[in-house]
Amino acid sequence: MNNTCGNYDSSTKEEQKKQLLLLLRVKIPVSLNDGHLVRIANGIGVDGMQLGVRLGLKWKRIQQIWRDYRFSLQDIIGMLCEWRQQQTYYTNQQFVMALALKDQGHRALAEEVFGLQIFKDLPSTASRREHQAHHKYYGHLADIDLLFITTRLIDGKAFCNCLSMNHTELSQIQCDNASSITDANLEMLVRWRDKQRAYENHLEKMREALDLLERGDIYTELDIYYHEMFHCG
Repeated sequence: MNNTCGNYDSSTKEEQKKQLLLLLRVKIPVSLNDGHLVRIANGIGVDGMQLGVRLGLKWKRIQQIWRDYRFSLQDIIGMLCEWRQQQTYYTNQQFVMALALKDQGHRALAEEVFGLQIFKDLPSTASRREHQAHHKYYGHLADIDLLFITTRLIDGKAFCNCLSMNHTELSQIQCDNASSITDANLEMLVRWRDKQRAYENHLEKMREALDLLERGDIYTELDIYYHEMFHCG
């Protein structure tokens, strides 16, 4: 009788140990508090709108938020609050934000806000696409893909001329986005894409325009990047 009880106690403890190990492996959600968002907003500066794109927000929605707050620090905070509200319970917001800041060239800011350990703790398998809009079909370019292109362009207006955009419209976009060349270039490409026919192969159109500019090097980068992201999406 005693042996039976002893075996029962032993098996129960072993089962409890297994359950505890399983609990320890569960991904614990990490959310950003208001303090995090304020520090990021203060540090990101003119790159605020581009950070929003890297976080997966739509370019048009970002512009709407900025118009609502009339281009102040509240623009960035409002945008970051909306992004935070959209995240699922299991999203590790610190990892997602740290990746976006790093990609935007603000690794130091990420380490300042989250600590130097943040990139060491980041899982090697972390997907850069889990927080970004998926491609609607092969050849479709999402806002984040267009940002990839604009950061490599020297003269976005000349490039968009190769895409047959209206010269007057391009000049107005440059005027409206005078504080950031990259923002202006991104606005041009978003407008171009939104005017294309349904299921147009944007990627192929980019190749043709970049060939005209003799910038095949950008297309080579874009092609590699796109195929990696498309298969992750």
